[in-house]
Amino acid sequence: MEKKLFRTTCSTELWFAIFISFAITWIFLCFDYSTFHSSNNGVLASSLNPNRLLVKHSAAARSVDLESDTADPCSGRYLFIQDIPSRFNSDLIRNCQSLTRGTDKSNMCPYLVNFGLGPEIEDSQGVFSNNSWFKTNQFLLEVIFHNKMKQYKCLTNDSAMAAAVYVPFYAGLDISHYLWNPSISVRDSSARDFLSVISEKPEWKRMFGRDHFFIAGRISWDFRRKTDDVSDWGSKLRFLPESHNMTMLSVEASSWKNDFAIPYPTYFHPLKLSEVVEWQSLMRTKRRRHLFTFAGAPRPELRDSIRGSAYSQYLWHFPENRTAYSVYIPVRDVKNWNESIEGILNGIPKDRESAMREEVIRTIPRIVYADPRSKFRDFEDAFDLAVKGILERVEDVRRKIRDGKDPSEGFDDPDHFKYTFSRKI
Repeated sequence: MEKKLFRTTCSTELWFAIFISFAITWIFLCFDYSTFHSSNNGVLASSLNPNRLLVKHSAAARSVDLESDTADPCSGRYLFIQDIPSRFNSDLIRNCQSLTRGTDKSNMCPYLVNFGLGPEIEDSQGVFSNNSWFKTNQFLLEVIFHNKMKQYKCLTNDSAMAAAVYVPFYAGLDISHYLWNPSISVRDSSARDFLSVISEKPEWKRMFGRDHFFIAGRISWDFRRKTDDVSDWGSKLRFLPESHNMTMLSVEASSWKNDFAIPYPTYFHPLKLSEVVEWQSLMRTKRRRHLFTFAGAPRPELRDSIRGSAYSQYLWHFPENRTAYSVYIPVRDVKNWNESIEGILNGIPKDRESAMREEVIRTIPRIVYADPRSKFRDFEDAFDLAVKGILERVEDVRRKIRDGKDPSEGFDDPDHFKYTFSRKI
């Protein structure tokens, strides 16, 4: 009997010990070890977010976010190039002989070399210290921009990832075929065709085109014919319904909020920052022998006044403080002979004059288009600032959508204050 009792007791104690061991093991497995781990080792692991580490220093903890969106340098900057029929871009280049009307060139074809920069300028007198100077045609901005876009570091083939959609429509080169045509329907046919194609793309449906933009190497008024009167100038591209939702970047913008101006292409297309610095240094050494020059002409519909100001044009590229680099003289003062331009300019103190000139020199990289072939460019040029402006504009639209607001509100309205130097965009 005693042996039997002993055997029962041992069996009970053994199972009890196994049960206790199992329970303790289970508790340890389920317990969040990080809650009692010594803080002296400097690292606290969070069980709530495995992608976030809290690194503790002597006084306070600093958050180090390891999530993929912050690690991606292109986050929020991806662009998608929309595929459109070649008749809207490359075919125009192939038929370059037909692009000469409305230009001062007998043949536009030679200006398409070097990715649209034109032929290199011969420098027999050694004026330039590098080979970044070209005979660039002012109407080829669309070609230059497209070639630069192909080298953009944050392109994506997945339109769902894109912050904005670039449409490589050569609007200015296209309309140059029809601007002088007496038929209204002919002038508008290509624009209607283009909008019909682009609005059927799946990318259009996402924001109905409000994240789309294109470039025009002509002034925006060439695309804003208000009436169907044959004598009225231009095409109706920007007044067609689908076009309202797109942003156009042109060399001169209208007063509508969906038009923005970007600089005309200059002859200088640097490959790297050192070439810009070199040119800036040279400009600082130059002595200016003339106080001012005037370039202008009366316009048919505005013979007795000044038509506009660069202040209202290059909002993304010029310094925000206009008085830091320029002098504004009210038109009425000159028209009424209350002031003379020469007198006003001569009255500027020399130290302010020097500071203003330095500001202009600092602006040089912001208003030139770097060579599209540049692989190691280390400065922001006019292209970069234009892209940045577009990304901010589209993000504003998305913010409205997230806030439950109407994204069309104010997107394409006429801005009557634009020509009174409003900075609001």
